[in-house]
Amino acid sequence: MDKLRAGAAGKRPGKTKGHVTPFDMIPLGQKSGEVSKSKLLAAASKPEPSSSAAFLGRKSQQTPPITQAKPDETAIECKPTELYDSIVAEGEENDKTDKLLCGALKQLHNHRAKPNQHVVLTLMVLAKQQPHIFSTDSVTAALCSLLKRDPSISFKAKGNAIVPVLACNMLYWAHADEENWPPQFVEIYLDDSLGERIWVDRPDCKPFVDNILTAFNTKLTPKNPTMLESLSYNVSGGGASSSPTHNPFHHTSSASDLGDDTSVSFSLALSTVTVSRRYNFQLDSVEQMVMDKLQEHMAKRQHMEVVSKQFLKLLTTASGYCSVRLLFVAKLEIWLQNPKLMRVAQDLLLSLCLNCSGLNPNDKDVIVALFKIRVKNKQIVSHYLACIRELLEADESNLRIAMTHTIYNELSASRNQNNMPILSIMFQQDPDRASQFLADIFLDLLMSKEDYLSSLRGLLREIVRTLRHDFTFHSFCVSLMGDYSTRPSFHRLELVVKERVLLAVTDLVAVCELLTISPAVREASASSMSWSDRRKDIAVMQTFWTQIAKIQRDAVNWLFESFILMLPNVESQNFIQCLYKLVMMAQSEHYSKVDNWPAEADRPAMLRLASETPVLEETIIHILMMGMESEYPLKASDALDVMELMVNRAAALNSNNYPALVIENLDLVKLLLAVPVYYHPDNIILPAGYKPPHLAILSMYWKSWLLMLIIAAFNPVTFAKHIWKLYPTLEMMMEMVMTNVYSFPPVTSGDAFERMNAQERQIIELEKHEILEFEGHLAAATSKVPITESNSLLLSELISMNAMGPARRMPPKVIEDLKSLNSSLHLGHMLSKSRNPDFLLEVIQKQGTTKAMPWLSELVESSEGSLDVLPIQCLCEFLLTSSDDSKADEQKGKPAQKIARYDRLLHRLQTIIQQTNDSDGEAAAVAVIKYFFERLHSPSAMTRNLAIKAMRAMFVDAVTQQAMDIDINTQVDEFEWLLINIAELKLFPVIATVIQESLHEALSVEMKIEVITAYITYLLESQLYRKEPSETMLVLSEVLCSRSSLRKQLFANKEICKLLLTAYSNFMEDAVTRTVAYEWRDKSSSVMVQWHSGQVVILHLRIVHAMMEVLSIKNLAEFSSGTSLLEHWFPAGCNLPVGCHPSNSELTDLFTDELRKKMLQSNNERLLTAAVSDVKLEQLLVFFQLFGLPVSSVNAILHLIDEHCKADSQAVKNCVEPQRQYLSQLLRTQRLRGAEGGDSLAAVLEIGASQPMDTKEVKHEKSRKSGAGVRTLSMLESRPVEMMGSDTDTFVQAKLCKEECTKEGLVIAQRTLASDPSLATKLSQSLLVALSSSNEAALLSCLSAFASHTAAVLRLLAANIQDLPQPTRQLFEALSSLPDLPAVIVNTVRSVCSQLTPSSDPLSSSECEFNQQMIKLCLSNERKKAVDICMQQALLIQNGGSSPVFLGLLIDWLELLDPEITNLSSDLQDKLLFGKSVGETENSQAKVCLAGPAYLRSLLTHHTRWSTIRQTIHRLLSEEQCLSNWCPASVLDFLVVCIGHPRLYQGREQKKPRKGQVEDVLCLSPEETQNVARLVCLEATQAAGGGSATAIPDAARVSLLLKCCVEESSLKSLVEHLEYVATRSVPDSVCCRRLLILLYAQQPKLIHWLGDTTIFYKDVSLALQGPCALDPEVHSALTTLSNVKAGKKYILSSSDANLVCRRLASHHPLLFLRHVSTLSSLLSGRVLFTYGEFVHQHYLNLHTNVLGLIELLQPHIYLHQDFPAIIDAYFTVIKVHGEENDDTLAALFIKFATILCNFFSSLPDMCVRSIIKYKDLLSVLQNNPKYNKNPSLKALATASYMPQAKESVSTTDMTSSFILPPPPENLTFTNEQLKTTLRKLGKDSPTDDTVSALEDLDATSKKVIEVLSRCLDDFKHLILSLNQQVRDSSYKLIKRYVRHNPRVAGDFLTPVVACLDHENADVSNTALSHVADLALVMSEGDRKALLDKAFTIAALRNSSHVMKSIQEIIKVVSTNVFSSQS
Repeated sequence: MDKLRAGAAGKRPGKTKGHVTPFDMIPLGQKSGEVSKSKLLAAASKPEPSSSAAFLGRKSQQTPPITQAKPDETAIECKPTELYDSIVAEGEENDKTDKLLCGALKQLHNHRAKPNQHVVLTLMVLAKQQPHIFSTDSVTAALCSLLKRDPSISFKAKGNAIVPVLACNMLYWAHADEENWPPQFVEIYLDDSLGERIWVDRPDCKPFVDNILTAFNTKLTPKNPTMLESLSYNVSGGGASSSPTHNPFHHTSSASDLGDDTSVSFSLALSTVTVSRRYNFQLDSVEQMVMDKLQEHMAKRQHMEVVSKQFLKLLTTASGYCSVRLLFVAKLEIWLQNPKLMRVAQDLLLSLCLNCSGLNPNDKDVIVALFKIRVKNKQIVSHYLACIRELLEADESNLRIAMTHTIYNELSASRNQNNMPILSIMFQQDPDRASQFLADIFLDLLMSKEDYLSSLRGLLREIVRTLRHDFTFHSFCVSLMGDYSTRPSFHRLELVVKERVLLAVTDLVAVCELLTISPAVREASASSMSWSDRRKDIAVMQTFWTQIAKIQRDAVNWLFESFILMLPNVESQNFIQCLYKLVMMAQSEHYSKVDNWPAEADRPAMLRLASETPVLEETIIHILMMGMESEYPLKASDALDVMELMVNRAAALNSNNYPALVIENLDLVKLLLAVPVYYHPDNIILPAGYKPPHLAILSMYWKSWLLMLIIAAFNPVTFAKHIWKLYPTLEMMMEMVMTNVYSFPPVTSGDAFERMNAQERQIIELEKHEILEFEGHLAAATSKVPITESNSLLLSELISMNAMGPARRMPPKVIEDLKSLNSSLHLGHMLSKSRNPDFLLEVIQKQGTTKAMPWLSELVESSEGSLDVLPIQCLCEFLLTSSDDSKADEQKGKPAQKIARYDRLLHRLQTIIQQTNDSDGEAAAVAVIKYFFERLHSPSAMTRNLAIKAMRAMFVDAVTQQAMDIDINTQVDEFEWLLINIAELKLFPVIATVIQESLHEALSVEMKIEVITAYITYLLESQLYRKEPSETMLVLSEVLCSRSSLRKQLFANKEICKLLLTAYSNFMEDAVTRTVAYEWRDKSSSVMVQWHSGQVVILHLRIVHAMMEVLSIKNLAEFSSGTSLLEHWFPAGCNLPVGCHPSNSELTDLFTDELRKKMLQSNNERLLTAAVSDVKLEQLLVFFQLFGLPVSSVNAILHLIDEHCKADSQAVKNCVEPQRQYLSQLLRTQRLRGAEGGDSLAAVLEIGASQPMDTKEVKHEKSRKSGAGVRTLSMLESRPVEMMGSDTDTFVQAKLCKEECTKEGLVIAQRTLASDPSLATKLSQSLLVALSSSNEAALLSCLSAFASHTAAVLRLLAANIQDLPQPTRQLFEALSSLPDLPAVIVNTVRSVCSQLTPSSDPLSSSECEFNQQMIKLCLSNERKKAVDICMQQALLIQNGGSSPVFLGLLIDWLELLDPEITNLSSDLQDKLLFGKSVGETENSQAKVCLAGPAYLRSLLTHHTRWSTIRQTIHRLLSEEQCLSNWCPASVLDFLVVCIGHPRLYQGREQKKPRKGQVEDVLCLSPEETQNVARLVCLEATQAAGGGSATAIPDAARVSLLLKCCVEESSLKSLVEHLEYVATRSVPDSVCCRRLLILLYAQQPKLIHWLGDTTIFYKDVSLALQGPCALDPEVHSALTTLSNVKAGKKYILSSSDANLVCRRLASHHPLLFLRHVSTLSSLLSGRVLFTYGEFVHQHYLNLHTNVLGLIELLQPHIYLHQDFPAIIDAYFTVIKVHGEENDDTLAALFIKFATILCNFFSSLPDMCVRSIIKYKDLLSVLQNNPKYNKNPSLKALATASYMPQAKESVSTTDMTSSFILPPPPENLTFTNEQLKTTLRKLGKDSPTDDTVSALEDLDATSKKVIEVLSRCLDDFKHLILSLNQQVRDSSYKLIKRYVRHNPRVAGDFLTPVVACLDHENADVSNTALSHVADLALVMSEGDRKALLDKAFTIAALRNSSHVMKSIQEIIKVVSTNVFSSQS
């Protein structure tokens, strides 16, 4: 090849060689010779396949070419210049034409290197004009021969492409119209492709080549480099093209240059070229031809890696055939790595990928082989991945195959490094389908036998990481969670595998949820900015939330629909765990236990992000449905808990732009209300006809309401709008969170407050009755126990289920939860912001705008910045609450933020009022004004005042807008806002009616006269009044007539009087002159008034009365309008007006009696005349008796009475007879005043006309005139008045302690105190004396009987409240402490006490002097002296030498002088802080604790340095001080506080390790610790009243002692000290012994430090009380022992548990006695089985083990109260199974009988009482041949018939010092029986005898283990034997016996240690192998010594046997079964 290139370069040296692309044709030289005609024509003479002959375009061409004559034989040659004419002359259909053409082509063939110009041009013209003449077989064959290489031409010669190009184009145009082309074209194409590629790559041959390429069916896109040339012609799918429109060739060369191929080019008119499929019916033959050609070419190659580029290009073209693709795909990897072939191989790879289809079975192998290609070159890898992308785009079916192969390869050992990039391309190409296929592959792997979960988790994470979290997690999870029941592979799986698959799927879905947390999500969540400032971050978080919410929705749906179908018998725990894991509620270790991902550092953050996500409504609906349906293993309570957590997490999302909790389905309400419904057990049948009540579980019931509230708050439009009115409870809760008031009834209840309370009480009572009745029926069907409130279980757990019924009172816990939810989630704000519906407006309207709403102000404050969103009512309410203190805040320097908020709100409301351009603005303004004016008639005065102040600020001049600058307290222009400013508003005409109506109502409740004056002024000056005054006048008249006190104040104001008179005068004028009468609301109260002039007016009766009231004012003549009104009503010289009913003209009295009285009291004669006109005699007499009448009125009355007397004196006499005396004196009195007339009345009264009065009466009359006295009836009486004397003690005893005289006495006391207040002190002293005497009850009873009179006397006693005498103070203080006094007296006493000023302290002067003394000492720097003085005074007070009032001042000075309390004067301060108080000194039973020392002790612990505290502790506990001087409780409490001082633990790890070292805080010495114990005993002795025999130390003090003894040496020293004291005859011995027992219970190890443990058994009951360190261990072991079940597993577990129990019972029997009750319960109800079941279920084992424990607890168990129950249990076993022939059962009976015999030996009477009821059973057993030889049974049978004696020792005697003797030794085997065996075990015995004896003992001890107790000493030397068998047997027997009796395990410590130290390694190794088993049953000290020695020996040796021993030792040391406490 290089030579050829060199030759070419030599021939053309002037032309440089450029870069040769794969598409350029390299010319190799000129043609050197000619080819013979025969060879030329033979190349085109191959016959066509027969299949193509029938589809040729012309009939003349149907014969195969092989039948035609050869072209060179038939060719006719002619001159080139004559060629055209000859062919034209012959015509088209002529054989000669073919021969002429063949001749011309022959010339071209012979001179192809330099063809003749004329021939070429002629053929070109003919091809244009007559292309069909070239389609004959002979011409076609000749043209084909031109396209074949001539072998005669030298290979090195340069070929000329003109002839082949001409031939290609002529062949194309000759056959362009034919649908089927001959296969020779394909053949010549193949030849040229494999050869020099002279014409196949030329652009001017492209039309011909492209049509040939359709035979290969190869997809070639512009992405293929072979098609990079631009296509400038139309490509059609089939059919012939239209005829050409212009010359198909374009000649651009000259004749002289025709020989050079570069000077001539033939360009097609490409717009007319047609490419169509020419070989549709020859595909098989063409494919075979191609394969033959390729295989032939490949056969010539020895090494396939050495191929030509032409070959690869041909493969690229022919890759449309699957067989071709299979042919070369395996070699593609080699070609890609060849640098020379790399470019072409890349094209081949692309073509291969474009033409593969997964639907073709063979192509699957191609794709698999394609993915096996491994390339490393970066450029090739890039191209390879691009080709993979094209492969995936080429056919959709390719994706699954590619995915499957890639995943399996990634999981294999020989993984391809391009797998991840390939997967990345797959997911980029089609994410959803790729996710589905990946899920299917994962499922297939999960269903295999091996567990791929860990690998798949890692692979999934790697895929997500590669895709940079651009993974469709939702599609993947949905595909993963399918219904596998349709998969046959899943059906064939075992149940265990199915469960594993589903759990693995759950785990993968959970992993997907965690993988959704991308780095962008983490960064967004970790940002500190608000969501509003992070739009990019919120978009990221929203995408994340949406994705994870959808995954959880579909996951829960999968559990709901498919999980149970696939695994119907799933365990509840697994199902719940799956649910928890899917909704991110499981523990963190559940997510990482497979492969420890997420990492521990990232785990909390990732789980938090994954859990704090939104929730979709389908999710919670399905969870609730699963909880309600029985086929799901999920309880309703668990489902509700899951929903609660999910809803709370979603609600807590801190994003305002994302709907985290969208609920639209109202069925959720029904589900939430159905979940808490209570259903009774199905197996209980209720009585017929009884219908159980509809009840709900209380906790779930309220939880459902809370969840509904949260959902409603987040969905006000779609959810809350439809349900809040349906459910009153929900409505109440919504109101509570909006108002932030959580009381019941709610604040919005209003007038229904009491009704709701009463209704709630009724519901509770009915509910209680229904629940008790219901539970009674349930109990009747089960336990038969009567149900009451005391023993009811359901009463506190259930509630009536009436969701649509009345709102119920929430429990306190629910209220707290509601507050917490509202505080964290702001539910109230969310509901308040809703405007459709407007919940807040509904609440405001429901409460009523006249009531105060302080909660609204809080709402506005919390919603600052959103004033436009809140309702108008909120803003108005906030302004109300703010207006009261806004100015005060500004003056006091409050934060400007609060004032600015007020200004902003005020400006907002002013803007609303002024901007009324549209209807909405006007409505808002009206709402604002209406709100404030409605508050003016609120019942609360404060609310009314706030409304006035708010409107005064709001209706200020709109120009200034300075509401805060107005002094609202000034009286000038105080109501300018009402009288002036409000009328200037644009909308005043609209709101005038509202204002008028509000002021009308305000007049009826307002109390301030200035406010009422302003209201009346506004009303009477308003335009509405002028238009229609009737309504205003009626309201004003109501006020004047009904409010007398207010009326007096109004009439005192001349301006108001003038205004009222003017108004009424004008009203009367208008009423008279108007043509249409006024319409009144209450027509029944209207009256028609008619005057003498004939004028008639219909008026309201109230207006008439009001006018009379106004006319009755004084100085009426001063007002012109008053005169006018008076003239109108009562014209001078005219008759009075007459009133009648408008409907029936019935006469009506215009003036009531009360009104007439007021008219009589005026000085107006016309009113006087009107008042007394038409008055009957009886009424005149009543008027005469009135007080305060002017003389003129009295004269008129007397005149009228005289007229009546003259008319009918007898009638007058009859009327005055009952009051004759009174009227007589009254008449005299009136005459003294100057009254005239009454002579006729005097005659009737039978007194003289001018009879004088008494002197006393005159004095009284003068006193009345001077105003000094009170005008009462008693002053007019002539009898003397009784007064209280100075002897108040006698007065109290005589008048106030006797019920019949009490009222009179109280009246006398009132009269006396009113006239002489100086007697108040004496009366107070007398009352105090009576209250402290025996007459207290009588006095209180009498005073309570006349409470109102008593209250009056008390008020007179406290008249001078500012200077109240001391006795009176003491009296009121005494009364305030008395119970059960009437309310009137209590209120009076409280009122006086609240106003009392503190009494002057007699020590106040001393305090001042003391303070001055202290200040002087401080200034002179004598603090210590000052402290000493304070201490001495405080100690004096503490010892009772002074009043304790002064103590507070001393304490304050001590705190100031010595902040460390004990720093300056430690001795005195210690006495004060910890010394005994006076109460403790004089009487030890009285605990007098002063607050001062306690306060100082608190300061000492919190304000003092730790060094000072330590010094104080050492002083208190030192031997130099006498502990008896201290208060034990104070010192001990001080130590407790010091140990738990919070400052000691600041900055430390709060969570201490379970077995961490306890810190010694106090660092006490042993002597100080002993003193602490002494203080504990002293405290217990004092608590017991001074008797040490009954003193029991407090358990809390025991804990204090243990904290003081952190070091073991300190504890040991304390124990030895306590034991020493307990064994001596000293006062504290009993208390020390009990303290030692309590210490032993909490630290059992101290038993090993005692010399005599029998002291514990003197107080056995004390060990049974309080905490114990062994309780958890014993309880755990007994629980394991009682968990009886069949199988070997129980044998193993019970063996370990039994060993634990026996060990503890042996070493700590006293503490094990605490669990005898548990042993009794273990045996209860475990006998009533068949014997086979009894044995198979291991109940026999249980009884055997328990009996062994009882044996160890002898004799102390005899006194336990539950021991008789244990005896009964074993007798039951004997009774049920006694006849069974079983040796194990027989051994159990014998051992039981032995224990009972021991019981009888110790306590015979108690034993007889326990077994007497089984005497018949014992007799039967005695007669049984199996037991009749047993002496124990005989003894028991005999004892059961003994007479019962009086109980000698009861179970209560365990509290005494009663000690039982130990049980007698069981002599099963005697020394004689064991003599031979013991001899064989001797030291000098032969080895064989020893082995024989050990074997005998082994067999015997299995049945009777006690036999080993006689051989223990022999075993100690046998384990040192050199014989391995002897040692092993000895250890075996030793272990068996010590497991039976762990007490003797310690005896073998020394022999075993000797074995370990033995010089013989075998002996030592044998001991090592048995050390672990022996150590388990030893005590703690022995075990530690043995294990330390064994570990030391084992560590020095290195053998497998020794290593095994070390492992066993470590196992013993690290085991948790045996606590170190034991």
